[in-house]
Amino acid sequence: MKKRIAILLCLALLVSVFAGCNTQTREEAQNPVTSTAPESSGSSSGTAAEPAPAREPVELSLVTLASDEKVANVIRDQLKKAGFDVTVNVFPDSGTFNAAVETGEHDLSISSHSGSGSPDANVRGPFHSEGAWNRYGYKDAEIDALIDEASAADGEPSLDAYKRFEIAMVEEKAYITPLYSALKTFAVNKNVVDADSIEASVGGARWVWSTKYADMSQAETRHYKMGINWAGPNSFDCCQGSNGTTYYQRTNINVPLIQVAQGGVVTTRGSLTRAYTVGEGSQDLYFALRTDVNFGAMQNGEAIDTGLPVAAEDVKYTYERAMDGSVPNGVGASYLSYVDTVNIVSDIEQLKSAKASDGSTSVLDALNAGLKTPISSIAADKYAADEDAGVYEVLHIHLKSQYPQQLQTLSSGQISIVCKQQIEKINEGITAENYDPNTHVLYGDPSTLKEGEDSGMYFSGPYVLSHVDDYGSYLVRNPGWNPESEDAGQIKYIDMLAIADNSTQTAAFRNGELDEAMPGGENIALCEADENINMLKRPSVGVYFLANLQLGNSKMVDENLRKAVLYAVNTDEILAVLGTENYVPAGSTLIMLNTGFRVMADAAKSAEYLNAYYESQE
Repeated sequence: MKKRIAILLCLALLVSVFAGCNTQTREEAQNPVTSTAPESSGSSSGTAAEPAPAREPVELSLVTLASDEKVANVIRDQLKKAGFDVTVNVFPDSGTFNAAVETGEHDLSISSHSGSGSPDANVRGPFHSEGAWNRYGYKDAEIDALIDEASAADGEPSLDAYKRFEIAMVEEKAYITPLYSALKTFAVNKNVVDADSIEASVGGARWVWSTKYADMSQAETRHYKMGINWAGPNSFDCCQGSNGTTYYQRTNINVPLIQVAQGGVVTTRGSLTRAYTVGEGSQDLYFALRTDVNFGAMQNGEAIDTGLPVAAEDVKYTYERAMDGSVPNGVGASYLSYVDTVNIVSDIEQLKSAKASDGSTSVLDALNAGLKTPISSIAADKYAADEDAGVYEVLHIHLKSQYPQQLQTLSSGQISIVCKQQIEKINEGITAENYDPNTHVLYGDPSTLKEGEDSGMYFSGPYVLSHVDDYGSYLVRNPGWNPESEDAGQIKYIDMLAIADNSTQTAAFRNGELDEAMPGGENIALCEADENINMLKRPSVGVYFLANLQLGNSKMVDENLRKAVLYAVNTDEILAVLGTENYVPAGSTLIMLNTGFRVMADAAKSAEYLNAYYESQE
């Protein structure tokens, strides 16, 4: 099977466009030029206008992943009609793409972002000045203030702040041109896979632990082969998972404190928590931890139970490590920006005296309401914890201020629980300050995960990562995860095969070489027409947008140019090319709020702002 996929991959590479670039230090963005074009309210559809004949088209450089090249070409043609000369630079994977963005030598990028399902996660990371995914150079105090205001509020005040954020980010400042949100599509072979067992988090990552064969007698021996879109994994250390290349793997090999299922439902399934409650004043969160999960590892080519419990000290370590900035290229802090302290409860009296959010029930009673066996005592250490006997570890998180979205953001894969013991051992002496990528090999580096060799990684999730090669990542069920639990891995072996070219992946799937695939674009229709395939579609919180880069030599530091581009891009035309049955328009990255906000293409406005730019250069 590997040989056949390799042949398909080689054929795909022969027709792919590859461009390389070296990462450079990010330069500070220039001050935006104040727009001089007249403002007008409302919006209307229109086609792009021709520029004044006497003026040369404005040259722009756009970067895109190969998977988004079709969209890039549509945008290039639209901008050409509006008076721009756009060069499209195509990159094969996230690593080379991100490096190109950060050079400061380009003007636009087709980017996407998907948080943990909360509105704050979808705007703080990419757009806040301190956001972990802000690769675009956005540093705007007004935008920061709106993000902070919305995240600290609840109900209508929060929604109002997010609406003002959308107007400021898109319409007033034109930092981005929102494009669309794609439905999450999972295609499975109906003759092999139980389609009802396919689940994903609200963020879209597959929970492979729930997956079942139609014939479960194969579960212990047959490898489940699923195609994924991301080649070139960057890191399997949760806190360094800065892009989608290890998203599916990390979701299943490390357990989060809490989970959020489709529809934004907070759940303890597949998490380290058995029960949770919010304290009075909504600044304190309490979690009674399950005691039936041990870290798994690979030893002599076999998955083993290390006997080391996944414990409260590991949660505390994971979170404090993310917050203190000690992780080279760490991205977890965005999800914990409101966390003040992470404490392990040592005295049951603390739970008895603290009030739950209703103001009348104690935290202890509130936790016990969600437990099969109530808390009788607090464990003296992680080895003493035994939920069947009512002996629990309880974690207490105190927030700096009210942050209603904190439960949702705790489900993020970037802060799933890692092993304190092993990371301190492997990363000993390496800090964010002294890290040298040329000499240091960090915990979770794909190069250390070779078949038959012990990587030293410990895994808290329902699966352990056996090894990684040029074809993909290979997971084995964690023998330290309670096999009797509802969230134990149903299939022992999961092979996540990285086939970045979607047509090649779809062909391998339809030929029976894969049990599951992630078809996109025209490949969705091919799968829907196949009688042997079940197509599953789920809403997504991921949004694609055209980023007006604010770095280095980018021309898009000029507000007039940004607005000229904003009104020249017609997303309806893009959706018509992609297929409206699988893609929906996006007014901003707040796709989960459905605020009704959307800026439409307007040829007249685009021409006005472009003319204002020309005049400012004279």
